[in-house]
Amino acid sequence: MSKIGKRPIKLVQDVKVAFNNRVLEVKGPKGSLSSRHIGIDLVIDNETLSVIPSNEGSTKTALIGTTWKLINNMIHGVSQGFQKQLNLVGVGF
Repeated sequence: MSKIGKRPIKLVQDVKVAFNNRVLEVKGPKGSLSSRHIGIDLVIDNETLSVIPSNEGSTKTALIGTTWKLINNMIHGVSQGFQKQLNLVGVGF
């Protein structure tokens, strides 16, 4: 299992997280997101969320780090949002 996947995800105060029927729903001030996760279990505490594989010997353990980062990005997206600034240079025929 990856090093990043072992760390718990800190939940922001305004974000609500629910995990039912393998579907994770994240709701916050910037909107709501949902995604389906097969082969993992989520443990939701008051302020943290932990990602663990359903079967320890499963091939799903290779995806724990990726799943952890996707969930962390979902929480960041609904709480703060994402913004990219583009700088346009040139004439642009």
